[in-house]
Amino acid sequence: GTGRVRLGLLARNLREARFKAPENGQIRLQRQVRVGVAVLPDPDFTVALDFDLATADEVTGRRRNVAIGAEKWWSNRRFGGRAGLRASAVGDGRPVVAGGLSVGIRPRLFLEGQITRGRADADRGWGLSLSSKF
Repeated sequence: GTGRVRLGLLARNLREARFKAPENGQIRLQRQVRVGVAVLPDPDFTVALDFDLATADEVTGRRRNVAIGAEKWWSNRRFGGRAGLRASAVGDGRPVVAGGLSVGIRPRLFLEGQITRGRADADRGWGLSLSSKF
């Protein structure tokens, strides 16, 4: 069969809200816009690439992320795995690798885990969740 292509756009903090901070300071949520493309060679396999359209000033430095990842499902979508790599196109690249697994424990109910590893503390973490898909 032929592959399918999906395009995506994510925008947040469009109004760049401001909040009062201690000692007469202000916190401004910077506008973020990300675009991406996903290719699905078959319904159980996806490869995706996305990137930020603007540079953001974060506590850990300036970032403009580029990411690539893949997801694969097996056993009639009862088991899934994903992996990806992210790095900044500006400043210190700070590469980060991530991976995750999904296990269907009942129809439409999944136990999911993920792990993220990078050099900085802010780029390391893990999580477990229970999700329902409909």
